[in-house]
Amino acid sequence: MKKNMIALAIASAIAAPAVMADAPTVYGKVNSVIQSNKAGNDTGMTVDSVASRVGVKGSADLGNDLQAVYKFEFEVQMDKGDILKNRNQYVGLAGGFGTMLMGRHDTP
Repeated sequence: MKKNMIALAIASAIAAPAVMADAPTVYGKVNSVIQSNKAGNDTGMTVDSVASRVGVKGSADLGNDLQAVYKFEFEVQMDKGDILKNRNQYVGLAGGFGTMLMGRHDTP
């Protein structure tokens, strides 16, 4: 019986941060340009993607004034063959000391 109670306590401690996690935020930004080009008798139209992006970010309360944070963001290039390109992608820990991140991150 004691082993079952200890196992239950450990499982509860591990599962608690997942329950306290905020729902992830899915976001995006579309920056597209339609250009009309004319060179002599040749005319054409192009669509360019300019820093469009899509991502998911969030955090989870770990207790003791600590939070786990994450962000996974991709640049969307609709006008090129390679549609997704890595942007900010990190996991980190935030608290009274500031925020520590591990991964890829632009200057805030």
